[in-house]
Amino acid sequence: SRQNTEQLQRHTEWLQQNSELLRQHAVMLQHIVEVQEQLLRDSHDLKEWRRGEEGRRAGERFEIQTVKRAPRLMNGGDGGTTDQPHVRQRLTRWLQALWQQEPDQYPEGEDDPTLADLIWWKGDRVAVVEISLKVDGRDVLRARQRADTLRRAGVNALPMVIGEEWATPDSKLLADQNAVEWMLKGDVSPGFIAFRRLTDEDTAQI
Repeated sequence: SRQNTEQLQRHTEWLQQNSELLRQHAVMLQHIVEVQEQLLRDSHDLKEWRRGEEGRRAGERFEIQTVKRAPRLMNGGDGGTTDQPHVRQRLTRWLQALWQQEPDQYPEGEDDPTLADLIWWKGDRVAVVEISLKVDGRDVLRARQRADTLRRAGVNALPMVIGEEWATPDSKLLADQNAVEWMLKGDVSPGFIAFRRLTDEDTAQI
């Protein structure tokens, strides 16, 4: 009958409307899920970034504190960071001959002692120091390469690393293989102890 046809038509329309609503809900749900996933990713990235920032700041604090404690850690002597005028003057004096001998080959970056974290001297012995919370192989090799540059300039340079812990057991092995002295959380290499024991009587002034 006509009435049944109309009812069937209305029922069909109602089903279509419901299907459309369900489709829209599904799209909205998918969108919500995507937004939530993005928020989770952003939150993870933020945590990673914050962890990295906190680690970087902790490293900077450790370096600043170590430099301030250098007179006690080294048991006397003199020096400082390479942006301090008296350290820069001394480095310039040491390196001048090398600049003249090797104008085209003057080392940059890893080999450049003017980028060391700390330069400390006692008489004619000069410690070239890299400072890091976790001392890794790159810190070890930088200390060695920068000390080698000063040695080429005729300076009695000693590579050193100071930190809280070794990044890996291989880092310590690399230090021993490259004759890099070290001080890590109370553990000190024999060469570092020998440098600490130097007094004015033991060393001639540069």
